[in-house]
Amino acid sequence: MPSSFSYMKLVLPVVAGLLTAVPAASYAKDSLNEKSIESFYERAAAAQLAGEDNAIQFLRDYMSDDLKITLHMTTHLPDMEPQTHSVTYNKDEIIENTRKGYDFGSLSDIQSEVLSVNISRNGETAKVQDRTYSLFNMNRVSQYGNVAFTNEQSMYCDAVLVLNSSGVIQSKSGVCNVEVTMTPLE
Repeated sequence: MPSSFSYMKLVLPVVAGLLTAVPAASYAKDSLNEKSIESFYERAAAAQLAGEDNAIQFLRDYMSDDLKITLHMTTHLPDMEPQTHSVTYNKDEIIENTRKGYDFGSLSDIQSEVLSVNISRNGETAKVQDRTYSLFNMNRVSQYGNVAFTNEQSMYCDAVLVLNSSGVIQSKSGVCNVEVTMTPLE
């Protein structure tokens, strides 16, 4: 049986890869509003389901260059105590881990819900609370043989979105609580 550390090496890229649930390309013209933010999250989910190339491209284009996202994760693995871990990623690390995540398998479902929005008076920033559910099928050959899992993830985030000078909504930062349950595929 692989160690919990070995599982975490598999889980981290998948979780980071699924962070593309935080924003897709959206325009808000002169100021952020609830409709443009909702659209932003809908388009993010669609980009992820469309595959690695789409997800990577929008990460490059629609996450701010100084992006910071912190994950507080609890991973539930078969026959093991829950594993907890926290990590902070910048834009380049998110892109790299997204690539690794898609190398491990495929995303079969993603659903995002905006829970609350607090837009600044000038309309250029917004604090958003959101919830994302995703299902990822992983199949990876490791030193322990073939590792095939369904990775079910629930993520609650406090995110900051900004409107850049071109009127494009971008993700600036986020703090997320993530629950991951990995179930072996038979």
